[in-house]
Amino acid sequence: MTRYAYVDKDKSEIIEIHDSLPTSWQNYSNFNLMDVDALRELGWYPIVEPGPPPEHNYLFDTVDNVFTVGAENVYSRYVIRPHDPQTDQEKRSIYMNVVRGTRGHMLQASDWTMLPDMIESKGEAWKTQWASYRQQLRDFPAQLESLPIEELPNFEDLQWPTQPSA
Repeated sequence: MTRYAYVDKDKSEIIEIHDSLPTSWQNYSNFNLMDVDALRELGWYPIVEPGPPPEHNYLFDTVDNVFTVGAENVYSRYVIRPHDPQTDQEKRSIYMNVVRGTRGHMLQASDWTMLPDMIESKGEAWKTQWASYRQQLRDFPAQLESLPIEELPNFEDLQWPTQPSA
């Protein structure tokens, strides 16, 4: 799906960015059915997307989407900007966001263990092991929240709950 930017052509300035064209705009009905050249004439430029964001460290970097107006298109590119946390509270917030994100992925990867047909085929003891593991994952961030910032372990050193054998 092509995204579009509404551009002030005189200033080469982006006014709005839309994931899809509106069906009507100003006095134009069926606006979304117009061809690309007619849209450009009105200041609606297609956005050329860069693809998936580059690999980066979510703890230390932010990826921003930057737009540049060209002659016939708006070009999107990614810019990696380092986080610059100033206070211990900002550092803790970034750290805990990464911990919670990782925990969320681990919970999602184990969702299949709670499906009724899996529990039925594997038994109650198996279900209890996986339910316990999933609860340990949910409780994991709380163990870190009370630690002073200087005592928070490196991510590589975190001792996550051990997944039961499938």
